[in-house]
Amino acid sequence: MPVITVYDNVVSGPEEEKIPAHLHFGQFMFDQFKNGGGKVAQVDAETGEQVTYRTVLQNSVNLAASLQKLGLKKGDLVSLSSENRFEFTVASLAVFYCGGVLSTLNITYSPEGSVATHRKDGKFCWLDPYLGWYELYYLNCSVGHRKHTIKTGLALIPWFHAYGFITSCAMMSLNFQVVFLIRFDEKQYLETIQKYKVNMTTLVPPLAVFLAKHPLVTNYDLTSLNEIWCGAAPLSSEVQKTITARTGIPLIRQGYGLTEVTMACCVDVLGRVKEGSCGPPAPGMKIKVIDIETGKKLGPKQEGELWIKSPLRMKGYMGDMASSDALFDAEGYVRTGDIGYYDNEGYFFIVDRLKELIKYKGFQVAPAELEALLLQHPAIADCAVVGLPDEVAGELPLAFVVPQPGVKVTESDIVKYVGSKVSSAKHLRGGVIFVTEIPKNASGKILRRGLREMLQEKQKSKL
Repeated sequence: MPVITVYDNVVSGPEEEKIPAHLHFGQFMFDQFKNGGGKVAQVDAETGEQVTYRTVLQNSVNLAASLQKLGLKKGDLVSLSSENRFEFTVASLAVFYCGGVLSTLNITYSPEGSVATHRKDGKFCWLDPYLGWYELYYLNCSVGHRKHTIKTGLALIPWFHAYGFITSCAMMSLNFQVVFLIRFDEKQYLETIQKYKVNMTTLVPPLAVFLAKHPLVTNYDLTSLNEIWCGAAPLSSEVQKTITARTGIPLIRQGYGLTEVTMACCVDVLGRVKEGSCGPPAPGMKIKVIDIETGKKLGPKQEGELWIKSPLRMKGYMGDMASSDALFDAEGYVRTGDIGYYDNEGYFFIVDRLKELIKYKGFQVAPAELEALLLQHPAIADCAVVGLPDEVAGELPLAFVVPQPGVKVTESDIVKYVGSKVSSAKHLRGGVIFVTEIPKNASGKILRRGLREMLQEKQKSKL
């Protein structure tokens, strides 16, 4: 059984598995796909088309040979811009076989934006090509500690995002059948789970809220689902409980990670989920919580900024050593910019991003806490909280709210609701703005910058 330790206010994950030094990530994936043979590897949920592990392996080897003829060498950087589709996996594997470095691009980028991202002075995360192996091992450990059988996984998170890409690679390295969707459509998503009897899926919090609150959900048979993984942003314990009570899905795991340490930093490897927690540190990880005012290490149940030491840590930002140096401390820990805490057993809870905290008269207000509270209101379908600039207080908490269809709710109702449940500093003194949707990126994170710009426009219109 993996062991979590806490010593000198540093929480350490289980001892990491020793990885054979000669085993390259490309070779590992080649071997795993070879083991899959004639089993179905991927299914396109929109068309019903499917491919076997043998077919994907052969196609990826053919492409790798062609790329080598074109001059691709070990260490060369290859960019890939694609939606979720069979060719994405084939192209990725081919690059890995050749020893290339894969950089996936958001398909919403314009050509000019993609070029800007890849400028010499751009902030590339410079990673060791062997790190992918470690990441899959950690995920495989978590998948292995279960009492139920996983045969089919659903991939909806875009593969150009690290969360979607690595979790799908992990499922395929275990020879699961992976059913994928190109985009989120409410009915198609639920129909896919029902039709293919999906056992496991990865989510982001907005999708979790959909399962918890949307009336369509109860029209479908989701009993095959026995495990959900949620990441990219904090998921409240209230939403977790609502999903379980409403659908009967017994296991909702949260994970926590960041690109600079190659994804997973915290993940439940003990098989004992705590609602609202992203789990203890992953194997080989060490995490400390630092007081943002004093710089001192904090003990259990004290909120501060998370700093992480990891064998998966990037080497730095390519072409920007100044930013790289600012990210690491003298002990090699990476600054995350995330506020959180751990309990007496070493389980971590993420509160919010440091830069997104609202400062009201010197008090720190976490938007995620208020958003979790607002989502419990039966008349609210979705929401986001930002700070409204104020000369006296600094910032006032303000909520953007999407009402449930056909339900009437007023600004006063929501302000009173929040005020009855939180301390004075967290009241919605900035008010409530009703909107039709909350802007989010492809991984489900709230685009607060867009909301602040919307707020600025409203302020200008009042002048």
